[in-house]
Amino acid sequence: MIHFSLHPHTFHFKRPARTSRGDLEVRNVCFVHAWREGRPDVFGLGECGPVPGLSVDGLDLPQLNPIEDDHLDDLSQAIEASGIDVKQFPALAFAVECALLDLQRGGQRVFFDTGFVRGEHGLPTHGLIWMDRADGVLKQIDSKVAQGYSVIKMKVGALPFAEEVALLKEMR
Repeated sequence: MIHFSLHPHTFHFKRPARTSRGDLEVRNVCFVHAWREGRPDVFGLGECGPVPGLSVDGLDLPQLNPIEDDHLDDLSQAIEASGIDVKQFPALAFAVECALLDLQRGGQRVFFDTGFVRGEHGLPTHGLIWMDRADGVLKQIDSKVAQGYSVIKMKVGALPFAEEVALLKEMR
């Protein structure tokens, strides 16, 4: 039998993170622990972190039901057996999936054994620019370019449209 527990946690931002729905100063998440009966010291870990106003689910999370070990081969069946309504709580379903994958791999916080996870190579990615005032956005862009990013992803929606268009033109 696999058991679950929910562990709420609040992260405090060093500086507010702007979103199209306002500034975030804290981020409330809930960690899901999954462990086999009699072995609470070896647990899988998953993170449920819906963003208020941007996700359908909040942190009013339901209790999870224990599941039988034989459900582990079919994660969607295991999630359903745990009692999660995936349409109402997709972030929690993802956290349970991650916790079960981690538990399957011995609770080592390694979902997939790849060269990236082992530190053998990186992944090409983009430099993320958080919403800010125009001067703050430009500083972030300069920093990402100096760090070698060739792709910049810019969050928009916090400034007046014309100002954001001007920023994009300047960035290009």
